[in-house]
Amino acid sequence: MNDLNHMVWRGAAHSGHYEGWYLTLVDPKTGCGFWFRYTILVPGDGRTATASLWAFSFDPNGMNEKSSAGRSYGPLSSFSEAHKPWSISLRPGHFLNEKKACGKVSTEKGLLSWDLDLGPSTESWEHFNPRLFQIGLSSTCVNSPRLAMPISGTISLGAKTWKLKDAPGEQSHIWGRKPTNYYAWAHCNAFDNGEDGLFEGVNARIQKGALRLPAAGPLLFRSEDHSFEVKGFIPMFQVTSQHEYGRWAFEAESSRQLLRGEVSVEPKNVVAVEYDDPRGDGKVICHNSIVADMNLALYERRSARWEKVLSRQSTGTTSFEITRQSIDPNVERRLHLTDAQRLED
Repeated sequence: MNDLNHMVWRGAAHSGHYEGWYLTLVDPKTGCGFWFRYTILVPGDGRTATASLWAFSFDPNGMNEKSSAGRSYGPLSSFSEAHKPWSISLRPGHFLNEKKACGKVSTEKGLLSWDLDLGPSTESWEHFNPRLFQIGLSSTCVNSPRLAMPISGTISLGAKTWKLKDAPGEQSHIWGRKPTNYYAWAHCNAFDNGEDGLFEGVNARIQKGALRLPAAGPLLFRSEDHSFEVKGFIPMFQVTSQHEYGRWAFEAESSRQLLRGEVSVEPKNVVAVEYDDPRGDGKVICHNSIVADMNLALYERRSARWEKVLSRQSTGTTSFEITRQSIDPNVERRLHLTDAQRLED
């Protein structure tokens, strides 16, 4: 276990800050996807600091009773972090550590609870140099301490229970001064037909005062025989990317390789979630799905032409989110900040 999960927040004197640890996974038996978030919000405008637990389930088969969204919150004093071994906790029974994730949240479909065993992960990734955040060029920073890992255990929603065995999952860590309002993220480590591969990608618009830079971001793809990575301040701006509600298309070159990809999801498989801004500059809407589709193609330059050396397809096994300042009118499932309930022991 590396240090990428360690909390960035430095205490009461450090306001205008948000931070979260999230876990996503897909049940290979049913195709249902799950998204769990452990977060803190420390406003810089005098509002009360809070700790929150978020939980979401997605059923790509359209079974609405299996799709839910909820958030519980409490005072920041309910949140704690420990090192050696690392863990975070929001009151008893709501925690994330190196080996387990547990919690429960009330949703519109009943209580969504999870008791999960997290298997080993050999992959971690820093999306970009945190120095960009420290010098104020970026308002948000993200990394993935566990890019791919097997997850076992149980998840329950009302009377429905999923029993998981080595479900593909990942766990990441995000923090910042304010949520990015123009952002796309996708992750997949479960491609069709059992083909190997791991994808992680981000594309965001960086704004510093009146300076508004073009959208940019890192991309990573790895398989048993191939490795592709775009990372670093200048290379990130050389990624060609277009994203809007429900779709993200990208293309990038690196070391005589070319990666093309497209992520897509239907509105019925998306939940629109309201995020608060710790600096009081308004809200950001995250459109998230854990059951999106992805098509990837990797090319290598051979003499004067590109030759395809690998293709991968994901059907309903890609985590995908788009953030904007307004809600996609085609998305019916929504979770507003006012929908939250108090966190119970």
